[in-house]
Amino acid sequence: MKFERAAEKEPEEEMVPKETAYTERPPQEAQDFDVLRSALQAWFEQTMSPQANDVVVSNFERTAAGSSNETYLFELSWKERGEPRLERLVIRLRPRRKGVYPEYDFERQCRLFDLLRSCTDIPVPHIRAFEPNPKVLGTPFYIMYRAAGRAPNDFPPLHAPEGWFGRLSGARQSKIYHVGLETLAFIHSVDWRACELTFLERSERGVSALDQQLNYSRWHYDWARGDDRIALIEKTFDWLEENKPSDEEKRLSWGDARLGNMMFEGDECTAVLDWEVAGIADPALDVSHWLLSDEMLSVRVGVPRLSNVPTAEQVVRYYEQVSGRNLKNLSYYMIFDSLRTAIMMIRMATIMAEDPNNRTGYTPSDNIATRHLENVFERFS
Repeated sequence: MKFERAAEKEPEEEMVPKETAYTERPPQEAQDFDVLRSALQAWFEQTMSPQANDVVVSNFERTAAGSSNETYLFELSWKERGEPRLERLVIRLRPRRKGVYPEYDFERQCRLFDLLRSCTDIPVPHIRAFEPNPKVLGTPFYIMYRAAGRAPNDFPPLHAPEGWFGRLSGARQSKIYHVGLETLAFIHSVDWRACELTFLERSERGVSALDQQLNYSRWHYDWARGDDRIALIEKTFDWLEENKPSDEEKRLSWGDARLGNMMFEGDECTAVLDWEVAGIADPALDVSHWLLSDEMLSVRVGVPRLSNVPTAEQVVRYYEQVSGRNLKNLSYYMIFDSLRTAIMMIRMATIMAEDPNNRTGYTPSDNIATRHLENVFERFS
């Protein structure tokens, strides 16, 4: 399968990585926006070519994309040798306040993107710049060229009929969904060793890829829970240790595999986003995340599934068909991925509880992800 890189073509329409952008913000946040924009413009003025002048950062707005980083869209304009220039860009900042992961290695992410772009045809973000110095904007950041197309939205959920994806014809919904699965299978076909991605292995966390993933999740849990212990999480860890499959296929793992993290122009996938927890793992881990994310953003929030989107059984059959793999350990990884999502939600619930406008009622031990984990554990253990 051959992909065309989105950053290397003229887009028909520039869109945010997710459908919904924030538009109304409290005065202090608007002020923060202006401080960020001004500091970013000053950074460009200092780092661009000496021939660049009249540098302006404009149309600076935050997107609703992602909960793990701050992401903003903006336009960069300047003149060079009298010729006007314009770039539409995206900046991602490491969380300046509380994040959902215990580590944010932006240098590692940028290295991954550069290697995947040079070694494969996966349409990953095209990095324009990486700035590790936190003094510039108060935190490290990287800047990407904005890809063309749209992403199936989370707000409203993927299956909601009022969303962009829900308003497409049934044939288009089915086509885009299947292209997403083909893209996932293509990611798993990458020769990660030949592409010099061995740094994604974390041998200090275990011998096998599964041990590395499990030990990372334990670390994430211990960091997220603080002084609390959550019985459901610990029971699930015990089950996963006792039922580890003896065989695993070590492949490049996207880590946040779901249709909502892809952008499409027409029927073509133009971007694969959000690689914060990429690693080396059995492909069943990504497929599990795909299935469980789809379920959690449909039936688990009271939204009926779109009739033209494949069922879970059809997703597995199609993935196995296009990838040539047998997902024999899928039940195990369904439980494992549900655990990973629940651990992330422990941290998110803690952060949400500090927001006076939060009305979810979620707690670290009782929220949409822990309820989902309990259901998945009962079905697959």
